[in-house]
Amino acid sequence: TQSTWGPIVTLETFTMGRHSQNNTARSFHTSAERQMAGYGTKKIRLGTDSQIPFGFCCLGLCPAVEPVVTPEGRIYSRDTIVENLAEQTVEIKRVEKLYLEQERKRQQDEAEAEESRKKQKLEEFDDLEVRSAVAPQIHNERANRKETKVTSGFWVPAHAPEAKPTTITAPKRVTLCPTTQKPLRLKDLVKIKLEWEAPSGTQTQPRVLCAVSKKPITFQKAVCIKPSGIVILESCWKELGEPTMTCPLTSAKLTEKDIIPLVAGGTGFAAHNTVEASSYRPNI
Repeated sequence: TQSTWGPIVTLETFTMGRHSQNNTARSFHTSAERQMAGYGTKKIRLGTDSQIPFGFCCLGLCPAVEPVVTPEGRIYSRDTIVENLAEQTVEIKRVEKLYLEQERKRQQDEAEAEESRKKQKLEEFDDLEVRSAVAPQIHNERANRKETKVTSGFWVPAHAPEAKPTTITAPKRVTLCPTTQKPLRLKDLVKIKLEWEAPSGTQTQPRVLCAVSKKPITFQKAVCIKPSGIVILESCWKELGEPTMTCPLTSAKLTEKDIIPLVAGGTGFAAHNTVEASSYRPNI
């Protein structure tokens, strides 16, 4: 198209992208941007596969072999927990040896420092006598030269900064349960008897059976009877054993200390146990 001012050019309309929806387009960080940058507490939902079934070793994560139970109700394979306690004992002895060596060196350094202070006081006393009786002016000049040499020699290795040695704290002389971090000794472990149900059909993992009712124990509460080592459902114990305080199988007299509540097996249901894991990370 022509006009008196020249040809008329028609400009096409271009659609701009939604820049406002992109990340880092705002003057502040959104919640999604903080998570992508690695800030904020991270949470994850745990499924059934992440839970330890009842009767499985808390360390080996497999059906317990020669099962033993701790006073807190944690089940372990005997070989696994004994090996763990033995490793803790070796580590305690190693740290204790380093700690004793550190204390011996500290005492030696303190004795040397005390000896050096006594020697310095003696030298100062001798210098005082010399300064007051023989040549005070010469002594002052020598002292000034010595002081200048010490303070200005920052490049001398003797005056260079040193890294502080790592301080070793006194180790605890008790072994701990690897799950609860409570004191655990080898003689505290109680041998138990687990009766397993073979997998069948859709059930791919073996399950522990109650010694009395022969019902599988999955997420139900169960107890262990110390003298006999049997594992039964808590409901069976309250109905058959607790009224008379006798073992349902052996009829032996029991006390409250003979009953150990066991930790129930994990499931993927939030109403039964914790199914969410969180990891704290710094926030902005």
